Amino acid sequence: MTDTQREQWLKKHGLPKNDLDRFNNAAHWWDPIKTMLDLQVMLTCVWEFYVDFRGEEYFISSEHGYRVYLVDGDELIYKSDDLDDFGENARIGEDGEFLLKDVIKELVFE
Repeated sequence: MTDTQREQWLKKHGLPKNDLDRFNNAAHWWDPIKTMLDLQVMLTCVWEFYVDFRGEEYFISSEHGYRVYLVDGDELIYKSDDLDDFGENARIGEDGEFLLKDVIKELVFE
């Protein structure tokens, strides 16, 4: 995502250009992530991270679209080229059985 695309996406969602500051200024960068929108803000900056969910490790990436991988076996669980679609429909779980937005508060960021 280019800087211009990022600014347009933030504006579309009513977020300030400097919304990333709340993550950079937190004791741990992941502390402010409480909602899917928070996670999407991080992805606009091409951040990638590992999370633990119910005993399994996942990798969430914004390179080459927005993706969720099960680390064990490097299995692609979900992918989308659209960040808003990712926010609504991203899946997690060994078989992609959970909507990420429904379980976001259960994620443990590494």
